[in-house]
Amino acid sequence: MKEFHSRKDPCDTVIIDPRLIDLLENIRRLTGKPVHINSGYRSKEYNRIIKNASPKSQHCEGKAADIWIEGISPEKVAQYAECFLGASGGIGIYHTFTHVDVRSGKSRWKGAY
Repeated sequence: MKEFHSRKDPCDTVIIDPRLIDLLENIRRLTGKPVHINSGYRSKEYNRIIKNASPKSQHCEGKAADIWIEGISPEKVAQYAECFLGASGGIGIYHTFTHVDVRSGKSRWKGAY
């Protein structure tokens, strides 16, 4: 549970959608490697101070994680996530990580950082 919460976030509450846990576990099983979480749950207060964070961030709903897997490119991690998300969820590809979320709609993007 602690890997979903930033030490910099002053809020002690951590919300995690069970579908996000299932997605990350499925990616881990598919790759056979640990899935590292850069950013998971964020309180709205903490989210406001993060550069380029959306005020409607899925992280604040416990539905998103920014992840990386050693030896696997963010593009490839996105392809793995696509296998499980299909017509829903969010996938964003960044230079060093992949954003995945379990929103009800579908969103795909390539980030700038």
